[in-house]
Amino acid sequence: MSNTDLWTAAGVSPATVSRYLSGIRGTPAIDDRGARTIEKLAEVFGLKPDYFLEYRVWRVREIARRNPALVDRIYDVLVEAAALEVLLDEGPDDA
Repeated sequence: MSNTDLWTAAGVSPATVSRYLSGIRGTPAIDDRGARTIEKLAEVFGLKPDYFLEYRVWRVREIARRNPALVDRIYDVLVEAAALEVLLDEGPDDA
């Protein structure tokens, strides 16, 4: 599939396709329009939208925005996961 075929099938701009194919997508923060773009690209590639980091970040933000009662629980899970990641990165002390 050529780049032209891709952007035509997904209904997105050539610049958008170029950014994704080159890995230059900016920050992982996207808006609703960006989420729709990712959904279109994912469909063309036969992927789930959450394959893309930007989409996962958007989904977490949307879940928190639409469900304020979950914010504390989401926060706790993210903080615990980040702490675990730090512990895993440190690894066992080889000394």
